[in-house]
Amino acid sequence: MTAPASPQCPNCGAPVQKNTAVCPACGSPLISIERETADQAQSTRQVVEDLNAYLVKSAVSAAELAFSVGCTLGVIGILLLLIIVYFAITKTWTVVIVTGLIALLVGVIVSSMLATRAKNATVEKTYQRVSKPEIERFIRANGMSEEDFTNLAASVLPESAPLREFWNREHQPEWSEA
Repeated sequence: MTAPASPQCPNCGAPVQKNTAVCPACGSPLISIERETADQAQSTRQVVEDLNAYLVKSAVSAAELAFSVGCTLGVIGILLLLIIVYFAITKTWTVVIVTGLIALLVGVIVSSMLATRAKNATVEKTYQRVSKPEIERFIRANGMSEEDFTNLAASVLPESAPLREFWNREHQPEWSEA
């Protein structure tokens, strides 16, 4: 493990002491070095949190819409099924009620599966179209490395966060088999 690099003057690159106000080599003001680093870390945290919240919001909206559409279409199908069962097969209400409950259960299961699929697809598309380009712009604009961004994002987001999951999936080190 290497020791952390000492601060350098942004103007001339000369090594400077941590709390020095002026570069001893060129006389440039140095107070902003730590402040810039802290500001960059704070802005990175804000971007990471905002993009992750956007992914979550998009996923929830898509899941809710898919579930409600699935349930609506399912109810229409169930009503048609019950009418057919009652008039064409049997005129017994017990059979109609049991058939209706089974059909309702199947409808809810199918709607849940549709909602999960819509959520996953929306998160992936939103990441590719919105989050990833925004992160890449942010990294370029702030002169960060992807590794620095990844480390900071990992410290801010929980492991289950969608942004962390997709970013890490694309930026995992390649493991070679021996």
